[in-house]
Amino acid sequence: MPEIIYNRLNVSGLRSESKKLLDAVRGDKYEIGEGILGIDFSKVISIPKDVHTLDIPYWCDEHWGTKQNASDVVIIDGEDDYTILFKSEDYSPTAVVETLSDRFPLLHLQLAYVNEGLDFANIVRYTRGDELFRDELSSGAAKFLLEQINNEYNESYNQWVEVTSNGDLLDVDDGMEPISDKASNKSFSKRGGIDLD
Repeated sequence: MPEIIYNRLNVSGLRSESKKLLDAVRGDKYEIGEGILGIDFSKVISIPKDVHTLDIPYWCDEHWGTKQNASDVVIIDGEDDYTILFKSEDYSPTAVVETLSDRFPLLHLQLAYVNEGLDFANIVRYTRGDELFRDELSSGAAKFLLEQINNEYNESYNQWVEVTSNGDLLDVDDGMEPISDKASNKSFSKRGGIDLD
């Protein structure tokens, strides 16, 4: 059975570059209930067309660092940065983050990840495609990191959205006002109203 890895990717630097990074990883479909926006690792490191369907998880594990795309994606807009929370399978997609760092050299990326069993946890910082820092966390720090990520998820889910019958996204905490129009393909994060289009 796959193990769930909790990931927090902090993106800091020029706001215009941060927005480009978010656009670069954005999935093609809405995933209501598992994150408004999916993250598509194949937009960063493409899966070759000649890889057989049954071999894709193995290829992804070798080239991304994890077998599948992210799930439960939450994007948080901070004053000076973006934080992307997501879950991955068995390990964190460190190769994807390193590639993003290389493509966006004006940004600083920090990836913190912990497995649900608290067997391992790391914090890795990247700039210009280089790993600048890696810290393997103690079990106490791993537990704290997992609690912190879960708290950020819970905060975000409290501001979750619902979908009307015509496809408009409604902000549950804001008097059910539309925050997204499916027809115009505009989307917003749950917190901070980030317009990614």
